[in-house]
Amino acid sequence: MLRFLCNIGLAILLVIGLIEACIAEQSAQPARLHKPEQPIERPIPSHPIEHPMRPILPIRPPTQLPYRWQGSRTYYWVAPSDQWQPETLRPDQVIELEIEADDRAELLVIDGRDKVVFDGWLGMGDLRTWQVMHPASLYFSQIEGFSLRLNGSDIDLSGYPQDQPLSLTLAPEEE
Repeated sequence: MLRFLCNIGLAILLVIGLIEACIAEQSAQPARLHKPEQPIERPIPSHPIEHPMRPILPIRPPTQLPYRWQGSRTYYWVAPSDQWQPETLRPDQVIELEIEADDRAELLVIDGRDKVVFDGWLGMGDLRTWQVMHPASLYFSQIEGFSLRLNGSDIDLSGYPQDQPLSLTLAPEEE
C-alpha cells in the first residue's frame, strides 16, 4: 500500500515537472508576429463620395424621453422641401401627420407641448393620422418601410438610415 502511494506521488511530481518545463520553454521564445511582405494598400476612391441632395444634419437629443427610447439613437431635422416648409409654421400650430407602415416597427410621437400622442407598434398595412402641435418629434425603431406625409405633402425618407433607431424633428433647423 505504501509502495502504491509512493508511485502515485512520483507520478504527480513528474507531471508537474513536465508542465513547468513546457511553460518555461514557451516563455523563453519571443512571440512571432506575421508581417506581410508588402504593405497593405487601402483603396482610394477615384471619384468623390456621393452625398444626399438635401442636407440631413444630426441634432442633439431631447432631455426628457421615456426610458426605453433613451440610448443609442440618431436625431435629425426633417429637411425642408418644396411642399414642406416648416419655417412658415407658427409654434403651437396644428400639423396633420400621416404615417403608413409596410413593416412592423415601434413609433413614438411627441407634439410641440411635449405631450405623447402615440407610443406603440405599427404593423404591416397600418395607416395612422394624427393632428399634432408644431414642432413635433417622431421616434422610430427603424424607418425602413414607412411613408410619411406632413400637411398632405410626402416627405422623402430615403436619405435617412433605414435599419437603425432614429428620431425626426419636424421643425426648421435651429441656428
